[in-house]
Amino acid sequence: MTGPPPENDRQSTPTPRAAPPGGGIDPVRLYWRPGCPFCALLRRRMRTHHVACTEIDIWQDPAGAAFVRSVTGGDETVPTVAIGSRNLVNPSIGEVLDAIAAELPGRATGGEPGVGPRRSGLLRSWLRPGPLRGQPPPR
Repeated sequence: MTGPPPENDRQSTPTPRAAPPGGGIDPVRLYWRPGCPFCALLRRRMRTHHVACTEIDIWQDPAGAAFVRSVTGGDETVPTVAIGSRNLVNPSIGEVLDAIAAELPGRATGGEPGVGPRRSGLLRSWLRPGPLRGQPPPR
């Protein structure tokens, strides 16, 4: 018999950013598509927080697209993140970190749940309250 394999026989072709410990399927999977600004933002924030995951481009992976449709009720809404048994549609980085803490308690990330990235000293000094214009600096 020739032709393409049935849809359920196709293998997923994720583009791993970091290999899961011990091999196998990474318990953190990020489903995204090129050109999606929400995907780009979440991918950048996940990198900032050192969240290792398998990234799956739903335009290149029919099985990934089918998974996203099954989670979202038929739409291809991305980013969609699968963490253990939880599926998050268009989550914030805080929601992702909280789900990792709940589902994968032994997995380390670069930040704490609900906490943004660390700011540089320069930004902290710029945000520090100082004298108002026209007033002498405090002594």
